Amino acid sequence: MFLGFTRMVCVPALAVVLLTLSPASASEPQGLIQFDTEGVKTPPEGAVGFGTGEKVVTLVIRSARSLQRAVLVHDSPPAISQRLTKIQPAGEPARAIDAFDGKSPSTIELGPIEAGAPLTLEFAESCPEGAGGVVTFTIEATTADGKVYRESYGQVVGTPGKTPVIHDGLIEFPAHEVPTEDKP
Repeated sequence: MFLGFTRMVCVPALAVVLLTLSPASASEPQGLIQFDTEGVKTPPEGAVGFGTGEKVVTLVIRSARSLQRAVLVHDSPPAISQRLTKIQPAGEPARAIDAFDGKSPSTIELGPIEAGAPLTLEFAESCPEGAGGVVTFTIEATTADGKVYRESYGQVVGTPGKTPVIHDGLIEFPAHEVPTEDKP
């Protein structure tokens, strides 16, 4: 009977030792590319490439490894007007993008992206009141060892989804409707 008790004590003690020695990490894995936004701002007065009511959205991309033949695939929902206006690699002057070429959906060649060097993308955005959705930015590139790499980033714009209704102090969201062609 004493041996059974000893085994019960030893196993938990061994587990505690193994858990404290374990190098496990609780952080989320990051891809090769880091996407940072600087928020939505009003363009400076007289800024070239912006229409009435359009805001500036800045996206800064940094890669952990050098990438070749990088391409930006940009897609926004129909309710959101978002177009690329400017690209600025680190240490280089900004390059303006033609209004037609920058519209969503679009594919823009970015060229090589150096490891750690910021690549700044500036977008003109407008969204009607009460509309919204998720805009996606996808980088497709080739690594130095020839592997094709693809990473995406999504950003919520405006107010996506149905507008809630307030009944007797409670917020009620309308049920989602499945389009007729998708119904079983």
